[in-house]
Amino acid sequence: EQAAEYEGPSLFAYNDAVFSEEDWYGIRMLRESIKKNDPLKVGKFGLGFKSVFHLTELPSVMSGNKLMLIDPYEKFLSNGDRVMTKTWNLSELIENSPDTEHLLPFVNDANDGVFRLKSNLLESRRADATVFRFPLRQRGSKLSEKIFDERRFRMLLDSFIERGQHALLFLKNVRTIQGFVKTSNSDEREIIFSIFCGSGEATAYLEERANFFRKIRNFDSWKQGVVEFSAEMVITKQLRTESHCYKWLIVNMCTVAESECVKKLVIKNGGQLPWVGLALPLGRNDEYARGQVYCSLPMPMRRDRTGLPVQVQGSFSLDQSRNHLKIAVDDYQLTNDDQILWNNGLIEDILPLAYEQLFEEAVRNEESGGGLGVADVYACVPKRESVKAEWLPMLDGVYERIFGTRCAYTNAGGGRWIR
Repeated sequence: EQAAEYEGPSLFAYNDAVFSEEDWYGIRMLRESIKKNDPLKVGKFGLGFKSVFHLTELPSVMSGNKLMLIDPYEKFLSNGDRVMTKTWNLSELIENSPDTEHLLPFVNDANDGVFRLKSNLLESRRADATVFRFPLRQRGSKLSEKIFDERRFRMLLDSFIERGQHALLFLKNVRTIQGFVKTSNSDEREIIFSIFCGSGEATAYLEERANFFRKIRNFDSWKQGVVEFSAEMVITKQLRTESHCYKWLIVNMCTVAESECVKKLVIKNGGQLPWVGLALPLGRNDEYARGQVYCSLPMPMRRDRTGLPVQVQGSFSLDQSRNHLKIAVDDYQLTNDDQILWNNGLIEDILPLAYEQLFEEAVRNEESGGGLGVADVYACVPKRESVKAEWLPMLDGVYERIFGTRCAYTNAGGGRWIR
């Protein structure tokens, strides 16, 4: 009866991978993160799972042979004891009819469940996927006064759809993001958007991307040299009535070879990965296609626009809000704060290396007729007067490295790039 208000409109999130025991342990740790020492976990860079409490009070997750309910204020699960999470074994839950109402939101519709899990659940007593359920907040609470009615949620969804094609640029595993709507008076789910890597021939790109991330997990692969991955990437966004393709030139790089500062910090602190990336739009794109900062996912755009003509990825240290890069507020921090020294090392030493590689790839793209013109190649060189102050320290290194490549175009001999 208490939980009745959480049986209404909900956001579901589906992933075709199954939780590991570490994942189950981590999601129970609401007051701290187990991802902070894993440099390739997206949650390392932000609030992670805790961000769902902006829109829900009582999240739940089903994966493998378990179902977990999360009750941060111990309102529903507590029976005199302080209990924020409760986990059920799916096999026991299905056989124990009094408790099966916990499963209904995941499987209770005539068309085999929103994510087609019903048959699998009933036959094998497990879910070969992970599904989160976030009942939308219907009234203010201690967690938040924000109410997520249908209008507000649609605004949030539309905002993601508008920029969703940028979300996949630097992710490690995710290949496809889709959105569905299912109403209470319909047995069918309606797909409203689909965003995915590639336009039909993405296998080679995805394999190369996976190989890059496998390599950089090994410290020996980049402590003396450079691990680099460059490729053209296509992201397709399909809506109800239209479809768009967005082409990118992507460079990912991991190294300490050119930075004593970064090398010392890796040795001192461990768990840090000197990974940077750049993405240059090829042809048609949108107003968000340049100057954005990423920590695997795009950072909020209220302040962190770089003024650079590319998107910038890095395993940066963030401020307490997790919304912005950590920057020095005084001279002491500038020389003594390891997190600020780390950011400065990535920006001043590692990003210029990646920028050199990006420029060379842009030249090769122009030479092969891949979509860039000569003017487009020149346009990817940052203009000092456009770049925000915190990114200016990288420019001398960028210019020095670009000017050491074939950076001048001549019409002589039918047209070619020369040093």
